Amino acid sequence: MVQSFALTDIGEQVWPIILVSAHSGDYYDKKFLAQTQLGLDVLRGGEDFAVDQLLLPASLEGVPLLSCLWPRIYVDVNRGPRELDPDMFVPPVPVNLDSQTPKVLAGYGVMARVIRPNHEIYYQKLPFSEALIRLHKVYLPYHRMLRRLIQATIKKFGTCLILDCHSTPSLSAPASPIQPIDHDVVISHMKKAVRTEAISQTSLDFFKKRGMRAGHNNPYVSSYIESHYSRPDQNIHCLYVAINRRIYMDEEKLHLTSEAEEVKSLLRDFVGVVGRDLV
Repeated sequence: MVQSFALTDIGEQVWPIILVSAHSGDYYDKKFLAQTQLGLDVLRGGEDFAVDQLLLPASLEGVPLLSCLWPRIYVDVNRGPRELDPDMFVPPVPVNLDSQTPKVLAGYGVMARVIRPNHEIYYQKLPFSEALIRLHKVYLPYHRMLRRLIQATIKKFGTCLILDCHSTPSLSAPASPIQPIDHDVVISHMKKAVRTEAISQTSLDFFKKRGMRAGHNNPYVSSYIESHYSRPDQNIHCLYVAINRRIYMDEEKLHLTSEAEEVKSLLRDFVGVVGRDLV
């Protein structure tokens, strides 16, 4: 069985940064494909395509990269574990679900109901045991490892920055469940601590100096990983980094373009600049 996540083997950690790629997983097992009424070409539209590959050169400079190996539409590790839609399941269903959050109501809970509006993933309701299997197999191991990485980083450096990295469709991309962006990169955070704001500004300045159109807190503001793990009063910070797919991939054919190598170098340099600013 494919495990929950991949963690780069970097030896000694050089910077107090953890790279997170929660949505680049692309392992679709036979059981899941038998449960869905959609083709693989449609399902893959939900991936943050190859973000883990883009981050690998930065990671090999001495920063751990934690990537989920399973697709977000199978189980989304960037949601709360109780963000489930009870209408997806055959009764009985637990009553203590967070079923009224905006993400769940839109169909994008920890188990997504739709791939995009009006495109249901499953052709019939699932037993609730299926949600428990996915949480225990993928979600919980991923978050256990993330907590371990945070603790180790704080112990070594006294501070920790989680870079929660994603890709987003361009305005001209095919229909997608993810809100498209016109910027090349968007840096977002919800918590307004002075240090987090400073790290955010360093990040924006870096991308702008490298010729990127960099946006701030629009259209994305936060994620579950930030809201759950960011603790500025304990020197644990988090930024949401969204990369426009237009600058590194063919959005229709789902493959990397020659520009991907430039983006890899850009992200490697970005991590170095922010890392030096932290220590």
